[in-house]
Amino acid sequence: MSRKNKKIFLQIDLIELESQDVKEEFDIHKKEFEKKFHQELKFINSILADSKTPKKEVKKEERIEGGGNTPQSPLTHKIYRNLAKILHPDTSQIPNADEHFKRLGDYYEQDDIIGIISMVNEHKMPLPSMTDEEYEFIDKQVRTRHQEIESRKQTLAWAWAKAKPNEAQDLVYKMLNLNIDDYEEWKKGNQ
Repeated sequence: MSRKNKKIFLQIDLIELESQDVKEEFDIHKKEFEKKFHQELKFINSILADSKTPKKEVKKEERIEGGGNTPQSPLTHKIYRNLAKILHPDTSQIPNADEHFKRLGDYYEQDDIIGIISMVNEHKMPLPSMTDEEYEFIDKQVRTRHQEIESRKQTLAWAWAKAKPNEAQDLVYKMLNLNIDDYEEWKKGNQ
C-alpha cells in the first residue's frame, strides 16, 4: 500500500470518528436545548410568524431536491463498483453482507466518497490507482466534512451546552436577541 493511500485511510478514519462523535454530542445538546428553551423558541417563532416579511412559496420541484438522482463522481463510481463486487450478498462470504451492501449503496447514492473509502479500509481492500486530481478530490471532501463538523459546533445549542452553567441562559437570550420584557408579557398571555 502506498504512503498516499495510508494517509487517506488515516485521514478518513479520523474524520469519520470525529464526525460521528460530534453528531452524537450535537444531537444530545440540541435535544436538551430544545427542551430547556421550549417556551423561548416558541416565543421567537411566534414573532417570526407575525413578521410582515412575505414568505417565499416553495415549489414542489424545489422540495424534491436531489431525490436520489445525485450524480456520482467517477472516482466514487470506480471505488463503489470494486467494493460492490465483494460485498454483494449473492456472492459474498462476509457475515451480514446484505447490511454492508446496503450501507455501501447509501454512501453511493449520497456520493459520499469518505463513507465508501472507510468501507474499503474496513474490509482491508486496496484503493485503486488514482490520479493526482482524484487524490485532491478526496482531500477536498475531507475538508468539506471538517467544515460540516465545525458548523455544528457553531450552533446555539452547542454554545449553550459548552457555556458555564451560570452564564448559559444569558448567552442564549443574548444570541436570540430576546427582549425579556416582551417575552415575559408573551408568557403571561400564553399560559
